[in-house]
Amino acid sequence: MIIEVQTDGNIKYGYDRYEDILLKSEDGGTWHYISCNGEPVYSDYERKLLNIGRELDKEIEEMWVQREIELHEDPNYQEYLYQQWLEHEEQQRQLEMEEKNFKLGFEQKKRELIKMGFNDDEIKLIESKFLESMEFCNLEEYVVEEVEKYIQELVAKRGNVTPILPETIQDNTVFPIDALPYVVKDIVIEGQKAFDINHEFFAIPALVACATAIGSSYEVAVNRTLSTKPIIYACLISRAGTGKSPAQDIAMKPLKKLQKEAKNRYDKAIKQFEKDIEDFEKNKKFATKNGEDFEEEMPIQPRLEEYYTTNSTIEGIAKILSNNPKGIANIQDEFLAFYNGLNGYRQGKGSDMQEWLSFWNGNEVKIDRKGQGTLMINDPYVSIVGAMTPSGIREIAKDSNTENGFLDRFLFSFPTNVKPFNVSENEISEEVENTYYELIKSLLEIKPKQENNKIRLSSEAMNQYKQYCKKLDEIAGEDEKLCSIVAKLKMYSLRLGLVIHLCEKQNKSVFIKYEDIQEDSMQKAIQLCEYFRSQADKIYEKLAISENDEMVERAIKVLKKKAKQDGENYIIKKREIQQNIKGMKAEQMNHLATDLIERQILSIKEEGKQGSVTYVVNPAIMQ
Repeated sequence: MIIEVQTDGNIKYGYDRYEDILLKSEDGGTWHYISCNGEPVYSDYERKLLNIGRELDKEIEEMWVQREIELHEDPNYQEYLYQQWLEHEEQQRQLEMEEKNFKLGFEQKKRELIKMGFNDDEIKLIESKFLESMEFCNLEEYVVEEVEKYIQELVAKRGNVTPILPETIQDNTVFPIDALPYVVKDIVIEGQKAFDINHEFFAIPALVACATAIGSSYEVAVNRTLSTKPIIYACLISRAGTGKSPAQDIAMKPLKKLQKEAKNRYDKAIKQFEKDIEDFEKNKKFATKNGEDFEEEMPIQPRLEEYYTTNSTIEGIAKILSNNPKGIANIQDEFLAFYNGLNGYRQGKGSDMQEWLSFWNGNEVKIDRKGQGTLMINDPYVSIVGAMTPSGIREIAKDSNTENGFLDRFLFSFPTNVKPFNVSENEISEEVENTYYELIKSLLEIKPKQENNKIRLSSEAMNQYKQYCKKLDEIAGEDEKLCSIVAKLKMYSLRLGLVIHLCEKQNKSVFIKYEDIQEDSMQKAIQLCEYFRSQADKIYEKLAISENDEMVERAIKVLKKKAKQDGENYIIKKREIQQNIKGMKAEQMNHLATDLIERQILSIKEEGKQGSVTYVVNPAIMQ
C-alpha cells in the first residue's frame, strides 16, 4: 500500500508502508525507488517527506484501530460479520455451480462433436479453447460464442465433417442412466447410493415430475399439424419391500413442497377475499340504500394452484384441471388399487377407462355429471405415476386392456435383481436436492416466449426420429400388438425429447442455447424408449405364460429355497409350499400339488392326518 505524501509539479512522492521507504514518480504514474546501488539514498528534503509518510501511516492505522473498536462495541457487529460470511459462502456456491454447469455443458458438447466426426485431438483443442475462454471471462454468452467460433474455424480448415450416427444400444434391458437430464441424473445416482436400490426407482417418477412441471406450457411438433404434450403414464413393478414408495416420495418431493407453498398462498388469499367480499357487500348495500350508482367490481375468488393429486375419479381430476390448465400429476402409490377403482363406484357402467385413454392423447374430454351439468376440458394434461407388485400384471391385463391400448400407453419398468430396501450410510446431499427442487420450480414457471408454444426438432434430431420410427416399424412388422406398442413409443420419443431439452435449458447448461430440440436430446429420448420397449416385451412375455405355468415357477423357487435334505433325497411339506407362496389358498394348493406331481416335479413320500403331505423333490430341480 502506497500513501501519497507530496506533489511538486510533475513529481510525486509516496510512502510504501510495507517496505518503509519513500518512492518517487516523475511521470505521475510509475513509482521508482530513490536508491544508489540498491540502498535507499535520501536528501534532507526527501528524508523529511519519509517521516511525514510514517506519521500519515500511523494516523491511518490508529483510525482503523478506532474503527474496529467501535464496530466490536456495536451490538449488531456480530450479525454484520455473519451476514458477510453468508454472502461470501453464497457467492462461492454460485461460482461452484456456474463452473459445474460450464463443465456439464462441455460434456454434452463433446458428445455432439463426436457425432459430428471430430477426432480426439480436435476435441482436445476445442476443450483447451473452452477452458481458456472460461478462465478469461466466465460469462456464459462469451464462452459459447468463442467456442462456437473456434469450432467453425476448424470446420472451415478441414472441410465438411461426416456425421457419425450413434448405433442402437446393444443391451436395452439396462436402464440408461446417462440418458437422463443432468440434474435428474444427479438425484437418481445419489438416491440409488443412499438406499442401495435400482436407478429406475428414482428415475421413473423423476421423469414424470419434470414432465408434469412442463405440463401444457409447451408441445413438441413434428410438423405444422402433428404435435404432442409431454404426457407420461409410468408404472414401476417390483415386489413388496424393495423401496418403491420411498423412492417415489423423494422424486415427487419438489412438487409436493411447491404444492404446500401454493396452499399457504391460497389460504392467505382466501382470507383476504372473504374480507374483500364482505366490504363489497357492505358498500353495495350502502349505495343501494342511498340511491347511489354502484360500479365497484366484485372481488374474484382466488384459485388453488395444484400440481398433483391422488384422486383417481374422473370427476375429481376434471374439477382440478378446470382450475389448473397447465395440468397435474396423478400419483398412485398402489397402482393396482387405482386400476381396480376405474369405473368401480359406477358398478362398471362408467367410462373412466375411455377418459384415461383420451387423457393420454391430450384430447378434449367431455364429462356429463348427473345433476351438475357438463364439464368440458379443452386442453387436458394429466400424467400418471404409480407402482405395483408383479402379481398385479395379470390383473391390469384383464378386460381387454391389452387390446384397447391401455397397457401400451404405459412406460413400465420391471427391474431384475432387486434387493430388499435398506438405508445405507450415504445420503442425498443438500446441494443435489436443492438443485433438483429448483429445476422443478423453474419448469413450473416457464412460459412460451410467444403465442406459439410448439418446439420443433432440429434437422439432425428429425433425422434421428425418422430412423428410429423406421426401426420400430421393422421390429413390429405385421404383428398387431407390436404395432400398437411401437406407435406409443414413437410418441414417447418426442415427449421425452422435449422433457430432456427443456430440463437442460432450465439448468442453464452453457451449450443448450438452441430453441429447437437437438440431436443429443433426441438420442437420449430414444435410449430411454428402447429401455421401455424391452420392459414392455418382459410384461407381455409374462402374460404369455399361463397362470398354471407361472404358479409352477413360483413353486419351484420355493422348493429350491425351502426343501431339506433327507439322506439322498430332498423333502418338503405341502404346508411349507403354501405358506411361502403369497395369497395361496388351500384349494389352489391342491390344484398346484396335482400339477407338480403330473409334471414329475414332486412325488408323495407320506400322507399324514388332516391332509398333511410330505413330498420328495425331483433331484433335477435342486441342481
